[in-house]
Amino acid sequence: MSGRIWNIRSSIVFVRMSGDELVAALPDGRQVCHTGADELANMLLAEGVAAEDVRMPDWHEGGIALSTVQKLAIWSRMRAAGQR
Repeated sequence: MSGRIWNIRSSIVFVRMSGDELVAALPDGRQVCHTGADELANMLLAEGVAAEDVRMPDWHEGGIALSTVQKLAIWSRMRAAGQR
């Protein structure tokens, strides 16, 4: 290796549950929160987040995992907006 430093900027957004809220951690360190999946999807779209950059924990990760319905609602809303 030649000693280069790579500055890789991630565009990945992690969405998890915290109590009854959906919490999305943006790449710049900010968080957006909402109790509704569609509303959170709209907030992520407003931040310029693409559906393919959203990651959510699987069911085996316990209390931070979203329900399948919530995951589908977020991804469906974001993908529909991306096709316009």
